[in-house]
Amino acid sequence: MIVANTKIDVVNPNENLVQILRDGSMDTLSRSEEVWKNADAYDRSHLVGCLQAKKPEDLHEASWEMHPDGDELLYLVSGSTKIYFDLPGGDHEVFLASESFCVVPQAVWHRFQWLMPVTLLFVTPVVGTQMKPYTAP
Repeated sequence: MIVANTKIDVVNPNENLVQILRDGSMDTLSRSEEVWKNADAYDRSHLVGCLQAKKPEDLHEASWEMHPDGDELLYLVSGSTKIYFDLPGGDHEVFLASESFCVVPQAVWHRFQWLMPVTLLFVTPVVGTQMKPYTAP
């Protein structure tokens, strides 16, 4: 059933994000640094977006990331990359190829290793997300 005054958006995923609110509704946002900086200020569950990483910095290869508020889904549309997980007992590495996905468990530190340009679709629980520098051994 379509409700009167329902807004239907078609957006560029490289310029916009979709926020999934805790009540299950969704809305589109313009992609900006403010969206990430103010993530805790909204009653959202996850952000959905697309990242075209053309160089290592685009994947924040020099940083670990962790999402305490839920699992993260990473779908690699094109290219390939490695993802490292900081698990009890040591790092665990997975190779993510084009058209494959990986679920990053809640509260697990993870980082990417640049291999080539990639297009990555993500469904990320942004509230409470933490970053820390990666230093090579």
